[in-house]
Amino acid sequence: MRTRSVVVVLVVLALVVAVAVGVAFAVRRPTGRPCLLTQNLDDHRCQPIAFAYPSAKAEQYRWCRTVPKDRDFSEIVPGQTAYAFTDEKEYMGAYAKCYYAITMKKGGWDCLRHYEILAAGCIPYFIDLHRLPAGTMHNFPVQLVQKSMRLPGVPRNLRPDGTLALDWRTFSVSKYEECRRQLLHHFDTVLLTQYLPRHMGLQVKRVGIRCQQPWNYVDYMRDMLCIGLLENSIHLHVDNFDVDYVFNDTKVDTAGLYGRGMTISRSVPAQQRQFYHLGGCEMCDVIILSTQSNSGVDLRQAVPGKKNLILDGNDIGGSHPALAPGIDACFVREIGAVQPSRTAPPAGGTRP
Repeated sequence: MRTRSVVVVLVVLALVVAVAVGVAFAVRRPTGRPCLLTQNLDDHRCQPIAFAYPSAKAEQYRWCRTVPKDRDFSEIVPGQTAYAFTDEKEYMGAYAKCYYAITMKKGGWDCLRHYEILAAGCIPYFIDLHRLPAGTMHNFPVQLVQKSMRLPGVPRNLRPDGTLALDWRTFSVSKYEECRRQLLHHFDTVLLTQYLPRHMGLQVKRVGIRCQQPWNYVDYMRDMLCIGLLENSIHLHVDNFDVDYVFNDTKVDTAGLYGRGMTISRSVPAQQRQFYHLGGCEMCDVIILSTQSNSGVDLRQAVPGKKNLILDGNDIGGSHPALAPGIDACFVREIGAVQPSRTAPPAGGTRP
């Protein structure tokens, strides 16, 4: 009888402990922000990162900001209109003449299109922006975009045919221009590639970036960081990829690149080639293991005794590397939306 009582008491205690652990875990798990992996909960090494716009291209298309606007909304609608532009200047000019341009989440919440719209002097009309997970697009001017979308005369919902139009009886151009001025100031001071190295703490002379396997193809997050490093005259050493196409004197057929090479290609002055090196990562101060085209990283490429980082620029559905001993930090583009590590989808996909 006494043995049975002891067993019952032990079972009750076990249940109490299990409930307490469950409650503690529920409290610790951030609401609305699934972490990279369950073992990375509350790990300070897991940091956000987001796309950026090449600094030289921002200057190249500064003329877009003074183009007279003659359209309410751009005819370029992701998921509805075909990606038909072959000329980057024409593409940017198409946005420049519009007050607003529709954008939205695709493979990830963070899309190059958001930044291209701003670079063209237009304001993003961001579908479902209120659903943006905490941490994702951490430096994007969300509140300013929402304010711009709530101006009098700006529609709250799409028409049945999927189009939008301003109500010019109440729309104020002066209020619109004030919002645009603030957005462009934020763009110029926060959202350019020249600021990416500083965000990652890369105030060093040499940085090595390694990919899991040979891949001479565009990867937006990785390439934006490469551009930012070169803009800051930091020596860049690369393993298993070549971003020659980012230089403005490249011989690469950029029209054949992902997204037709727009925005990313020919965005770094040729004189910065002196800071670009194929191989030699072992001599660098920092080693970055970078994802590419939704694939993972090879942790064996980390170098003991160096500062080792992971750059996870993958879409939500891509592979997301786990943190491991010897990794100092992991910078994750879709940090608020990614789920536990999974098998990567086939390379390619749609343009973000």
